Amino acid sequence: MEFTRQVIDANPYPMYIKDKDGNLVIANAAYMALHRRSAASLLQDGRPVFDYASDRDLEIIATGSEVGFEEFYKLLDGSELWFYTVKSPFKSTDGSFYLLSVSSDITSLKSCIGTSDQAGAREASGGEMYRPDTTELRLLSTEANLYDYTNLGVLADDPVFVRKMQQLFIDTVPGLLDELKSACAAKEWSVLAHISHRLKSTFGNLNMLEPVEAMKEIEKTARTKQESGFERIPDLISITSDITEKVINIFKRNLQS
Repeated sequence: MEFTRQVIDANPYPMYIKDKDGNLVIANAAYMALHRRSAASLLQDGRPVFDYASDRDLEIIATGSEVGFEEFYKLLDGSELWFYTVKSPFKSTDGSFYLLSVSSDITSLKSCIGTSDQAGAREASGGEMYRPDTTELRLLSTEANLYDYTNLGVLADDPVFVRKMQQLFIDTVPGLLDELKSACAAKEWSVLAHISHRLKSTFGNLNMLEPVEAMKEIEKTARTKQESGFERIPDLISITSDITEKVINIFKRNLQS
């Protein structure tokens, strides 16, 4: 493992290894710098609160299949970074399962593509401007606003992965929301913080903006134990549950087709 550690740390871009439970085992200097954390705090925490890839990593470990996708980061100084990340599950000589995550900086490439896309969008905007707003289009627009797959990168083009992800969402999210309601009723701050953080990651993968913001607020309130913000939590859970139900109905239709 020491040789592996040296190879990973020599990489100028973020790399890490997690165990089958999603705990960080090795993280290189680039990964630590990206998240502004020391090696000691990263590996001691195991699963840091900022780790929005946690649920996705566990899914990839469970499937045993290598995947690659794009990731976006906005740093504290306002600068933006794009990475293409490949995550590969593997089995060590002692039979233990791990996940290797390797990222490459594609910021310059994305910048060039973005400039090209903007030019094309301006050219096409004249025709889009006069598109009739039919009932069908309004329905599709409403559904599209609930979620999208932009945060999945190239995984969005994998129908098998998308169907598995939709089924996993159906199977797990309602139960987590029920646990969140129970924790709210019992005023269990630590449970509220843990579940809202987990749901924030799940909703974030699907770019479900309103539920993500709701979970952020619940997590912040729970971690700081703000009594003044506690009264908003039931409403935030209710709003999130309504949106979740709509998305689940869409996913069920997709899975039946």
